[in-house]
Amino acid sequence: FLARQCGKFARDALPCVRRAALDACLTLAAGLPKTLEDDDESHTFSREEFLHLLLASLIPIALQLATDASAEVRAAFARRAGALCHVFEKQRLVVADEARALLEDDDTNVRSAACEAIPRIAELSDEDVCEKLTSALTPAAAALASDESPDCRASLAKTSGLLLQALGNDPDAALKAREGEDSVAPLDRALFPLLLILVNDEAPSVACTALRGLADCGAGLARVLAPRHVDALTNSLANLSTSRHWRVRCCAGRVAPALAPACDDEERRRALAEVVAKALDDVVAEVRSNACACACACAAAASRRNDG
Repeated sequence: FLARQCGKFARDALPCVRRAALDACLTLAAGLPKTLEDDDESHTFSREEFLHLLLASLIPIALQLATDASAEVRAAFARRAGALCHVFEKQRLVVADEARALLEDDDTNVRSAACEAIPRIAELSDEDVCEKLTSALTPAAAALASDESPDCRASLAKTSGLLLQALGNDPDAALKAREGEDSVAPLDRALFPLLLILVNDEAPSVACTALRGLADCGAGLARVLAPRHVDALTNSLANLSTSRHWRVRCCAGRVAPALAPACDDEERRRALAEVVAKALDDVVAEVRSNACACACACAAAASRRNDG
C-alpha cells in the first residue's frame, strides 16, 4: 500500500509533492529491513524475498524522479543519491549512473547537487579505495571546472577536497595514488590537476572552497602529496598570497600547516615560510591573525619532524 502511495504521489502535478514522494521512498526503503525483522506474521515469501519485492517496487519510482520535468525534483534526487545508493544496495549502480547523468543537466542547482553526491557514491563502491576515489571525477564532473556557474565550480572544489581527504585518511591508498604503477599516477589523472585549477579560480568563493578543502585534509595532505605536488601547490599559494581578495589570501595561509610536514627539504620549507610571512604583513587584520596561528602550527610541525 505504501509503495503504491509513493508511486501515486510521484505522479502528482506539484513538484513539491513529487519531491516528498522521493523522500517517502527513501524513508520507506531505509526502514523496511527493521520493520520486517519485527514482523512476526507468517508470509508466503521469506523475509529476504519480501524485502526484495518491496525494494524492487520502490526503485522505479525513485529513478523516474531523476528525469523529472522539474529541476527542483531532479536536484532533490541528486542530493539524495548517496542515501539512495545505500538503501538500494543491489541497484546502486543504476542510481549512481542516474546521478552522474545529472552532472550535465541544464540547471545549475542540479549540476551542483550531482557533483556534491560524488564522494558518498564513491565511498559505497566495491572498488579498490585508491581507484574509486581517484576515478570518481568522471569527464562530466571534471568539465564543471569550466562551468559558467561559480556555484557549480565551488561544488566541484568541495567534492575534490573531500575525495583528497578520504585518500589522505588511508595511508595505503594515499601512497598508491601519488606513486602508482603507470606512467601517470592516479592522483595526477584528474583530482590534483583539478584542485590546482580550482584554487586559482577567478571567483573567490571557488578558490576559497578549494583551499579550505586542502586545509581540512590536515596531516593527510602530506601523506597523499608527492614532492612534485608540494612544489606545484606551494607555487599556487605564493601567487594567491598576493590576491586582491583578502579572503583568498587568508585561506591560502590556512593550507600551510597541512602542507608543512610534506616540505622535506630546506628550499621547500623556505618557500612555504614566505607564503606565511607575506600574510603576517597583510593590511587586513584577520589575515594577519590567521597567519600568526598558521606560523605557530608550521613551527610545531617542524618540531615534530625534527624530533622524528
